[in-house]
Amino acid sequence: MSSETVKRLEKMDGPLLATTAATIHALEEAFREAGVEFLTGSDPGVRLRRAIAAQ
Repeated sequence: MSSETVKRLEKMDGPLLATTAATIHALEEAFREAGVEFLTGSDPGVRLRRAIAAQ
């Protein structure tokens, strides 16, 4: 995902309805690969995934 795409998304007000599902999916995958977990349930949000110690 390009930095220009992220900048465009950051400028949008409210939900990201004016973009494609593929763009949203790519953004979520980039966050996951960077160690972000998406939380669901009664307390939705995000958190950083804990690092797994090297064995």
